[in-house]
Amino acid sequence: MLIYLLVVILIYLFISEIYMKRKLGIKSQNRWIFHEERYKVSIAIDVLLLIIFIFLTFEFLLERPHYSTIVKLSPSFIMMFLTSINRGIEEYLQDRSSKTYYHDWLAAFMMVLTFGIMYFGEEGYF
Repeated sequence: MLIYLLVVILIYLFISEIYMKRKLGIKSQNRWIFHEERYKVSIAIDVLLLIIFIFLTFEFLLERPHYSTIVKLSPSFIMMFLTSINRGIEEYLQDRSSKTYYHDWLAAFMMVLTFGIMYFGEEGYF
């Protein structure tokens, strides 16, 4: 399973850093959750996702300790996936020509892929 995760990381770094940034010239933008140029709706969605993440994390860790490790980690993957999708949509609506939303959507896809590898690895398929 570790080899598959390393392959995913290498593929992500290749696509993001070498192909998107160097070859296509698409720069990624890292914005803080309360950055002044962000839409208020996107900020509200990110805050709501953070609150739901905190609630689900405590729910799985304290109330359901008998669940498997990957199920306990699933709120983290869900939050990272939805936050990346939200920021990608926001970048798409703000400035389509810069194509910075590709980085966020690539990160969301990699979160799903990483979660799938970890889930199936824990189930014994790898």
